[in-house]
Amino acid sequence: MPKADESNTLHEDAISELERDALTWTKLSIAKLICSVKCDEHGRVAEIACEGRSFEELSFYVSGCCDESEAAAKGKLR
Repeated sequence: MPKADESNTLHEDAISELERDALTWTKLSIAKLICSVKCDEHGRVAEIACEGRSFEELSFYVSGCCDESEAAAKGKLR
C-alpha cells in the first residue's frame, strides 16, 4: 500500500496527465474547427497557432488569406 506522500504524488501525476490530455484535445479540436474555414474567393483554409502549456496560458493566433477569411475563422471561436 502506498504511503500518504506517495499517494498524493500519484494523484497529482494523474491529474497533471489528464490536464495535459485535455489541453491537447482542446488545441486539436479548435485547430480542426478553424481549418474548416475555407475562403470562397481564394480557396485557402484559415490557419491557427495555439500556444500555452496550461489552460490559463492558452492563446490562439488566427490568420487567413484575406480579412474576410480571418474574420470568418475568428467568428468560429465565439
